[in-house]
Amino acid sequence: MRLSTGRLFKEQYAFFHNRAYWKVELSTNQIWCELDERLEILPASRQELQWYDDIVATGDVLKIRHLWLYGPRTEKTPQGGTIRFEIKESGTAFCWHGATFNLGNGRRLPSYLACGRVLDKMLGICELGIWDYKTSQLYIGKTNITDIGKWREDGPPVGKLDFERIGLRL
Repeated sequence: MRLSTGRLFKEQYAFFHNRAYWKVELSTNQIWCELDERLEILPASRQELQWYDDIVATGDVLKIRHLWLYGPRTEKTPQGGTIRFEIKESGTAFCWHGATFNLGNGRRLPSYLACGRVLDKMLGICELGIWDYKTSQLYIGKTNITDIGKWREDGPPVGKLDFERIGLRL
């Protein structure tokens, strides 16, 4: 069960505390945000929504009308970094997180959040927004979904994407 209680507080918290997140508006007028929660019955817990589990696997990825990527306020982006994608064709919205593994504490640390839309399915042209935690900046550009390169010179390599996992239906 997905819950959207407390979204405004969580979005304000994320905005001021170096947290990037995605949000979608569906053709059913529902709005889901990564900061919303999913209620797990066994074991009893609340977890933030996950792109694959709660958007792709439920079929909601095919109903996306708008997709946003929100970046937090930083010295470089005092108003925060935001991009909104209008999704004109079903199955062309996508999102994924990049993370690094900290050997010291065994935790995964976010390195970037990427969201976008495919503009030309035949050629693979896509529009992409990436919030980069290292530089605290939002990078926006066009690339090819089949071969996404680095968005900054010393950036991490993206590699080949699993279209099904990120929600693409090309």
